[in-house]
Amino acid sequence: MENLTWEDILVDWVNCLKLSKPIQKLDDLKDGLFLSNLQKVIKKSSEIESDVLTCLFEILNQYYPNFIINNKAYVHLSDLPLNDVSLITSLLLHYTCIHDRRDVLTSPLCHNLKQNTQKCIRTFLEKIQEAKKLGNGELINIIESCIKEVNKKTEACQWLSMTGSPISKESPLQDILQTPTIKENRLLRKDKEITRLKTELELAQEEKESAEEDLKLQIEKNKKLESLEQIVEQCDKENRELEEERDAEKVQVKTLESQCKMWLEKFIETDGKLQYLTDISKQQEIKYESLQNHCAELEALLDELKPKSHNESYTEESFQIPTNINRRSRNFERYSCEDLAHSVVDVQLKEVQKENEGLKMVLTKKEEEANQLKDDMFRISEQSDEIRKKLEENKKQTSEMISKLTEEKNMLNEKLSAIEEEKNVVSKFLDLNNEELQKVIQEKEVILEALEMSNKEVGKVIREKQEVTEQLMQEKNWCNRATYESL
Repeated sequence: MENLTWEDILVDWVNCLKLSKPIQKLDDLKDGLFLSNLQKVIKKSSEIESDVLTCLFEILNQYYPNFIINNKAYVHLSDLPLNDVSLITSLLLHYTCIHDRRDVLTSPLCHNLKQNTQKCIRTFLEKIQEAKKLGNGELINIIESCIKEVNKKTEACQWLSMTGSPISKESPLQDILQTPTIKENRLLRKDKEITRLKTELELAQEEKESAEEDLKLQIEKNKKLESLEQIVEQCDKENRELEEERDAEKVQVKTLESQCKMWLEKFIETDGKLQYLTDISKQQEIKYESLQNHCAELEALLDELKPKSHNESYTEESFQIPTNINRRSRNFERYSCEDLAHSVVDVQLKEVQKENEGLKMVLTKKEEEANQLKDDMFRISEQSDEIRKKLEENKKQTSEMISKLTEEKNMLNEKLSAIEEEKNVVSKFLDLNNEELQKVIQEKEVILEALEMSNKEVGKVIREKQEVTEQLMQEKNWCNRATYESL
């Protein structure tokens, strides 16, 4: 009989699983049918990638990180060299038997493979378990050593290899694949793990509810804090409005004070002019009185001179007739000078009277203006007094309001400070709770994932148990039939 090759071992393994049509050589795996169906068995349907190699490379990277495939990001299944196909298939054989351990992938090996093929696969699995670092070179060395060991024992096991009968209890892979009895212990362990995970999930749920209650309390406190902040903002707004009103009233008071000052200056100026005109008027009156006295004296003198000159002329006419003409001429000249002087005095008196009348009119006008200014000044003074009173009242009210608002603001600031401190404490507490909640949520997610995995494992174990039970029943029937036939 010809010696076995590793390709023969892998071809027998592929055909044994019956996931695709039988193949004659490893190069037939490049059609992707077997690998695609194997991927569907290993992975959930929702996790299946569009590319078969992508999923398989992820598994190889996870469990065999030192195994290297060149250009695996761009390579296609049909472009893989035969050596790489052989190595990848060998690692998939190890993964399905040691890491995945599904009955659908392990039981056929114990029942449908030849004895020497099972021994070769067992040797391969044991050597990989003993390897500290599984790289490409180490994997090739393990495969070569397995083939050599199996070929040495081929002659001794030739009668087992030629029979092709299924092997059950005496299968070399039975103990290493742990099927089916040992999986019942795994099922019990999974049940215990599920119970523990359920307990942890209940605790996590209670912690989550407690954290949610704390979060609701913090939200209520935040709402209360926002309400107080709005009250403080409203007080600040009213305070600013009062300050603006106070500033506007100050500006108005300054304007009125400047107007009062202007009217006072005008009043003082007009009063000075009035005083000046009054002095001039008094001087003119004094002049007028002096001129009147002077005119009176002149008139008195003229009155005295008129009778005297009349008596002298009459005496001279009665006693000195010859000299009458010369005396009359002298009297005429004297009368002409007196009339002229009297006329000049009258003209001067009229001019002085006109000037006095003009000054009296100006004085009357100035007195009217002064009276008007006094009335305006009195009215402005009254308005200024009223404005001062209102300003004092407004200042008083503003001061009271500002003091009241200041007290309220201080009280609110104290409350706000207390609330801020409480908020900081609660925020720290909430941050801690949030961190704990996040941790609990993460733990819960991990627990849920573990539960899902456990449920899947339980379902898988149950299915495997059913399959093993069916297989045991088949084996029992086969044994009974074989016993019956032997009898």
